[in-house]
Amino acid sequence: MNLNSTPNDLAVLKKQDVIRVIFPDDFERKEIVKRELKASWGPEHKKWYVPDVNRFRSLFELLPKYFSTAIYSKVGETNRQPLNHYVQQLTLSGYSPNAVKTYSQEFIQLLVLLKNFKVILFPI
Repeated sequence: MNLNSTPNDLAVLKKQDVIRVIFPDDFERKEIVKRELKASWGPEHKKWYVPDVNRFRSLFELLPKYFSTAIYSKVGETNRQPLNHYVQQLTLSGYSPNAVKTYSQEFIQLLVLLKNFKVILFPI
């Protein structure tokens, strides 16, 4: 299914993680999104939404989900880049998805505790 979309916009809608599906406005594409993906229309942002689950992540070629957007939002702005780098390093080092999820969630707990104290990661 080719929608020529760029669904790289993740969001939280009604306390649920969602993926915003962005595509050129076209009646046929809109019908495909409604029928095949069972997407919902969000009038506040004027975008289509699908749940942030593995099926849609693989369909839109997004990285696996290791933590929720709500938990990610608790991490201070200064430490979001080190968190993303940490997850990337674990993935590139060949850790299993379950290990990456566990280690990243523990690292998030540390970052939440540190608030906006800048964390610097050194190469492994």
